[in-house]
Amino acid sequence: DRHEFATFALEPGDCLVFDLRTLHRASAGSRPLDKTIHRIALRFGNQDTVFQPRGPWTKEITDYLVNLGQAVGAKLDCPLLPRVWERPEA
Repeated sequence: DRHEFATFALEPGDCLVFDLRTLHRASAGSRPLDKTIHRIALRFGNQDTVFQPRGPWTKEITDYLVNLGQAVGAKLDCPLLPRVWERPEA
């Protein structure tokens, strides 16, 4: 009763975009799923984004990225974090 929930009926091919700090979950309501659902999550940052782990819950992915060459406290720069587009020079 303390929180307001927003729900959306999504169909295959739909896209839901929200700030990753938003508390979120997927649900099939009160019934179990009758099939496997496949999802993809993409995160984007500008070219000045710095890799800074936020807590112990990120240890597994942090270790993985560091082993690929990503330095903590440095701009994103490893094969798993590709640059999608370049911002033109002003």
